[in-house]
Amino acid sequence: MDRSDLKLALKGARLSMSEDITAHFKVIRSLRLCYHLDDLIFRSTKVKAKTCKCHHNTCNRLRLRIRNLVDELHHKVARFLVENFDGILLPTFEVSEMVLRSGRKIQSKSVIQMLTWSQYQFKIFLRSKAFEYEKTVINCCEAYRSKTGSRTGELIDNLGGKKVIKSEIDGRQMDRYPHGVPGLFLLALVDTPSFKDSLSVHC
Repeated sequence: MDRSDLKLALKGARLSMSEDITAHFKVIRSLRLCYHLDDLIFRSTKVKAKTCKCHHNTCNRLRLRIRNLVDELHHKVARFLVENFDGILLPTFEVSEMVLRSGRKIQSKSVIQMLTWSQYQFKIFLRSKAFEYEKTVINCCEAYRSKTGSRTGELIDNLGGKKVIKSEIDGRQMDRYPHGVPGLFLLALVDTPSFKDSLSVHC
């Protein structure tokens, strides 16, 4: 690699890093706006009608800003996925069923945050971009993802909210979420043979 290639590679790395940092701050900004919107809605119930109307207009402007940030984040994430991967595993995340009042175990604050990110809208947009770039999107189930040992295949009971998982067979420890990724990938290969054919490398 000559000096010009090295400069080009470093420039690309800096650009990728700056895009990651920008996306990270956009997520933080959207969360901050959501908290501000929740506080404004709560305060608008305790003021006079004239002030309440001003709060209502401010809430509408905040909702528009949040909607624009979420849409921008959807577009950037979808573009990153279709430009870097041939096959994309998209876990099913049924938000509309999880937020139902009857029998839910999460608070209203978590419900608002889940609905803000518009998971289904991202799913539809990602599928359209994958079709445009001729990539494959597979819906996969996350059942027993964390409770199943990726190396040993054992079922780890009483997992709860532990962040570190320890195998009872070989004693190895691993973080909860990286631990479940290989199992999710293997499950997709078994349940969906067409997913393996869509990859550019042979598994």
